[in-house]
Amino acid sequence: MNLACFLLEIGSAPNFRPSFNFFNWQTALFGTIISALAMLFVDRFYAIGFLGILIFIFLFIHYNSPPKSWGDVSQSLIYHQVRKYLLRLKQEHVKFWRPQILLFVNDPRRQYKLIQFCNSMKKGALYILGHVIVTDDFGGSVPEARSQQAAWSKYIDFSKIKAFVNIAISPGVEWGARNIVMTSGLGGMRPNIAVLGFYNLDDFRRQPLINLSDSPTNAKGTEFHAPTSQSRNRKSFKVSEGNTMSDVLPTDSCKTEGMMSVTSYVTILEDLLLRLQINVAIAKGFEDLDFPSQDNHSKKFIDLWPIQMSAEITTA
Repeated sequence: MNLACFLLEIGSAPNFRPSFNFFNWQTALFGTIISALAMLFVDRFYAIGFLGILIFIFLFIHYNSPPKSWGDVSQSLIYHQVRKYLLRLKQEHVKFWRPQILLFVNDPRRQYKLIQFCNSMKKGALYILGHVIVTDDFGGSVPEARSQQAAWSKYIDFSKIKAFVNIAISPGVEWGARNIVMTSGLGGMRPNIAVLGFYNLDDFRRQPLINLSDSPTNAKGTEFHAPTSQSRNRKSFKVSEGNTMSDVLPTDSCKTEGMMSVTSYVTILEDLLLRLQINVAIAKGFEDLDFPSQDNHSKKFIDLWPIQMSAEITTA
């Protein structure tokens, strides 16, 4: 009881309001220590044995029982500590720099390998998946955004990546990308690299000059990764160790946006590089990426072309 009261007090749980006038976290901690010492003083062997049984039962229930609706005190402690240290997190020193990635994604099925690659590159830092819903009807798109938020969260659990999701609703893809970049992160944890897929001019040329579809759900949008004219296979698929897919993804039911224009793509790059001044990575060819497997330990390489955009250009 003393331990539970101590954890609730240091976790600042708003629903914990003790009526004891002399209660504080010091008295709860003192009561916990005294109770443990008294238990060991009476019979240390029985005390250690029952303590081991208690830990075993706790771990067994924690890892094997289905989730329950009652609150977990650990969530309160995690929330309190995260908020505390986020407020203390300042601008990081260049010595401890790490890539904090914001990846713009439209179709998680086709961009699965790029998502996994960026997850491997983040090295314990911030990783955000950004998506823009392009529409002029904000109120009508809010349910779609909430549905996609839940589907993307399930996709993260399915893919076993450590990332957050940021979905924006905007009448134009340019404004949606700006909003995502400026609002992503919290406190000192903000993305320093924006990753976009390479623009595919071949697929852009295959598009008809006039949209013949009258469907209201066929909205104009963006494809942050190289679009393809082939229809996506909606059959079940699952990602295995050999990079094959054989199960349905949680995001398969989400509406994907159309292909953006070349002007919009260049405008986004211009905003990111010159106005927002964030590092930009253009990804190409990741659909052919082969991830290392347990059977094949040979080294693989990728091409990286760094371009310094902030250098001053002087004329002779």
